[in-house]
Amino acid sequence: MAFVKFPIKTEPPINSFDELGERVAQDDANAIYWAAECLWRGEHVSRNASLASQYFQIAALLGCADAYYKLGEMYRHGQSVRKNIRL
Repeated sequence: MAFVKFPIKTEPPINSFDELGERVAQDDANAIYWAAECLWRGEHVSRNASLASQYFQIAALLGCADAYYKLGEMYRHGQSVRKNIRL
């Protein structure tokens, strides 16, 4: 499992957890994705899988491809969302 390390490679890079929070408030899709990863793994915050899935959904709606992929995996395995195996 990869850990969230700063700086996060985005344009421009995110250098701290505080900066991540500021960019989430500005509706930056990549920042929301990385905040969801922190919530999903419990890094720098308490682990909250249901809130993480909501953040992944918001990031996906804002166009973050990584969030689309993560949501697909969550639905495939039924992690904090209802499992969906229909093709």
